[in-house]
Amino acid sequence: MDFQELSTLWNSNDQEISQQIEIKQKLVKEASMRQVRVHLAEIKWTSYFELAVNLLFVQFMGRYLVDNFSEMKFFVPGLLLFALTAVSLIFSTYKLTLYYGIQAGFSVVQTQRKVARLRYLELLGTNLLYVAIPLFYAPFMIVIAKVVAGYDLYRHSAWLAYGTLGSMVVALVVVYLLKKFPSKRLQEAQSFLAELKEAE
Repeated sequence: MDFQELSTLWNSNDQEISQQIEIKQKLVKEASMRQVRVHLAEIKWTSYFELAVNLLFVQFMGRYLVDNFSEMKFFVPGLLLFALTAVSLIFSTYKLTLYYGIQAGFSVVQTQRKVARLRYLELLGTNLLYVAIPLFYAPFMIVIAKVVAGYDLYRHSAWLAYGTLGSMVVALVVVYLLKKFPSKRLQEAQSFLAELKEAE
């Protein structure tokens, strides 16, 4: 075997080894991204649930708005609830987009950014409850009373005011509990990605 043949064989072996290493790296990365998505499964299913509920509520509120278009005192609370539900729909859809955007074709840094964005959205959603619960308590009660019993809850404006004050306390408690017991799986996903980044 002359030098040329040895050189060709050596280069061929190098290429095979490089291909094997590349394949293994791809497999490891795919497995790693699957593991990240496993950590985020809670967010995925929660977002799907929110999406389903909000879609149903949007349809319900759409019919309500049509039925009460001529009565502004009932129309405006319904419009507020419709707007809140629409924003929640966008939130849920965006979270699912981020979740399904976690693919092996993206770098670890890009995936870290998506997971960080998911965590930011979770915190934002939690903090918005400080405002959302008290702000939408009265409109929600007005709409429910109108739909279920055809009753004008404006007759009990003092009760609505006290209820709104009470909902502020509820908001404080709910947000406190959500912050005290955050999603551990989301934190685990971030820690796992940090380890992957260090291993690169």
